[in-house]
Amino acid sequence: MKFGRAIYNYPSNSEIYNIGDNFQTYAVDHIYRLMGVSQEDIVDIDMCSAADYRGGVCSPAYGGLCFAL
Repeated sequence: MKFGRAIYNYPSNSEIYNIGDNFQTYAVDHIYRLMGVSQEDIVDIDMCSAADYRGGVCSPAYGGLCFAL
């Protein structure tokens, strides 16, 4: 099973930036370490372009919820 990790690559001209997004990513990293998930099983998903995601099936943790992508 692959586990998703939300990342945020905001465009350089974007007026939107939320440091809480980065804290959420760090929290997911910590949870995955506690669960013993290996780095090879973690898939980064850029939430700024998630609608275009064409990677394999994974179960990302996002906003405290898990959903199939």
